[in-house]
Amino acid sequence: MLKKLISASLIFMAILFCFVACDDSSSSKKPSFDAKSTPLTLENYGDTDMTVTVSITGFSLEEVKLKYSIDNEDAIEITETDSLIIVGAGKKISFYGDRTKNSSASTKYFTIDCSTDCYIYGNVMSLITSTDFATNKSLEGHDYAFLNLFLDNYNIKNHESKKLVLPATKLSALCYSQMFYGCVGLTKAPELPATNLSFFCYKGMFSNCTGLVSAPSLPANELFAGCYQNMFTGCSALTEAPELPARRLAIHCYASMFQGCTNLASVTCHATTTDTEATKSWLQYVSPDGTFTKAQDASFWETGENGIPTAWTIKTM
Repeated sequence: MLKKLISASLIFMAILFCFVACDDSSSSKKPSFDAKSTPLTLENYGDTDMTVTVSITGFSLEEVKLKYSIDNEDAIEITETDSLIIVGAGKKISFYGDRTKNSSASTKYFTIDCSTDCYIYGNVMSLITSTDFATNKSLEGHDYAFLNLFLDNYNIKNHESKKLVLPATKLSALCYSQMFYGCVGLTKAPELPATNLSFFCYKGMFSNCTGLVSAPSLPANELFAGCYQNMFTGCSALTEAPELPARRLAIHCYASMFQGCTNLASVTCHATTTDTEATKSWLQYVSPDGTFTKAQDASFWETGENGIPTAWTIKTM
């Protein structure tokens, strides 16, 4: 009897071991997508070829050292200031660069456009440095870094699970200016973790992104001249502004920021002091009804498009 019990126990343990070993689902799981370690990528999810146009203005080829890779193959150097790259159906193109630091004395930028709908994801810092972009969080010395990068690119879309990341916490002058201007296919903006801003750094970044339904948090407490100017102008799908934590406003910092956001009906602003024309036309052509939440000791607000819309409800935080 004892032998039978031992044998039965051994058989049970063997079956249990096999079940656990064979059902080790962790070994078969796909690794999660790491956006920070993925270079800036456009993925052609259609069934036809996609033409990607790269146009370089002001920069010399040596200053940007742009390269691209199709489906993770060997990187190919871009050797023309205007280049056409064919990306086959179901394939993806990733971009790399090694940017020379530049002064704001002259405007330099390059644009990336695509002929058909495509997903956009990965780390935009791969355009600044091709090797350590996963850990690079500074745009210091890179004025105009991503100026006009996807200007009027109607075809870029958000991927449902693969994020586009802009991880820089220290910005430079006009670094994100008009980066996604007119990108009507975007519905969600990437996170913007920067707390160290610069002049006009976000100017017009999402202007006329009419499909944008949510805005990113804006955590910076110290503002610079024009830093958010025209940032969301014409974003008619936005209903709520990101909370605005800065207590002191700089000249033109919020000028036209939400102008033409016809469905915008909620703004929370912590400002207690303001500078010249900081909020000029910032709530022009927004929803006629809404709620404005202001700091308790903020006494400078006027009524109208330069301040609090006339018919909005005013709350104190």
